[in-house]
Amino acid sequence: MHWLRFSRQGKSAFGFMEAGRVRACRGDMFSAWERTDEIIALDEIRWETPCTPTKMIALWNNFHEAAAKFTLVIPEEPLFFMKSANSFCPHKATIPAPKSYSGKVLYEGELGIVIGKQGKDIAPDQAASHIFGYTCINDVTALELLKSDPSFAQWTRAKSFDGFGPFGPAIATGLDWSSLRVLYASAHRRGRHLRRG
Repeated sequence: MHWLRFSRQGKSAFGFMEAGRVRACRGDMFSAWERTDEIIALDEIRWETPCTPTKMIALWNNFHEAAAKFTLVIPEEPLFFMKSANSFCPHKATIPAPKSYSGKVLYEGELGIVIGKQGKDIAPDQAASHIFGYTCINDVTALELLKSDPSFAQWTRAKSFDGFGPFGPAIATGLDWSSLRVLYASAHRRGRHLRRG
């Protein structure tokens, strides 16, 4: 299934894709939900982020082909950074260019894992049971800020400007993540979505 959140007539709702339209639901997407009789055309909705996470944790140097290309050592433990909630941005929204930065902006397509069940100190063999589904993420970075100060790498600042964490449009469930591939749009296409002002 492909789950999404949307707004219509000033009200937020959620549902899933059904024959190219949205089947509205009620309840809780992650636990107790039920479908309604309402079916909505896509051109009648405004897309929202498909969920409202408290944080976005991103793994660094987990792509082995890139690590080999740049002669990086595969880390023994996960290396990660976080993108702040103000960076979250829904499908079809414009990413505003930061007023305080005019340097190079990098985009990276990533596979997002949506955690649908709370937990702590979870055993590795139980981790998969907490995964609700998968989504697409665009990890946008103000590249020249990362190492602008030699005493402190600025991962959070460089990656957390408003709109620098678009994700969606939907959360897909029932997928085999190991068979998925991330495809990139052209730089020209990317440029049309970064607006200054």
